[in-house]
Amino acid sequence: MATTTQNIEIVAVARFADDDTRTITYPNPKADITSEEIQALSTAASKVLVGDKQGAAFTDFSSIKKREIVKTEYLY
Repeated sequence: MATTTQNIEIVAVARFADDDTRTITYPNPKADITSEEIQALSTAASKVLVGDKQGAAFTDFSSIKKREIVKTEYLY
């Protein structure tokens, strides 16, 4: 017997002025997220994210992907 679960997450790689990057994961985003809302996220991030090594300014997201995770657990 197996149990399968399915989750969706948004994975964004933030880039900073000192060439540092950070991966940010947003679990279970709303199903009908739009590209305009993703762009708004980038605008908001520029106001709140700073690099952790030298306090560098956020520059942009180098990538933003929607990822579906399917996990199957087998019960014995």
